[in-house]
Amino acid sequence: MIEGFELHDGTKVKLTIEQVFGMIFKYIKALAEKHGKSKVRDCVIALPNYWTLNQRITILNALAIADLYPLSVIH
Repeated sequence: MIEGFELHDGTKVKLTIEQVFGMIFKYIKALAEKHGKSKVRDCVIALPNYWTLNQRITILNALAIADLYPLSVIH
């Protein structure tokens, strides 16, 4: 859990790593849809080969939060 995030109304929230990555992926998805002028659903993710299985699963969970379907995970 990451503590200390403050919303616009001053409310403090706790976020998981998956939620933070999910927000980042949603932002990237919105940029791709804006510039590509089409909906984005599928993606290919490149991860460092030294990441553990838990870290890879975290990224896959974050992609699910962002409503993205990973076609492949490249090492």
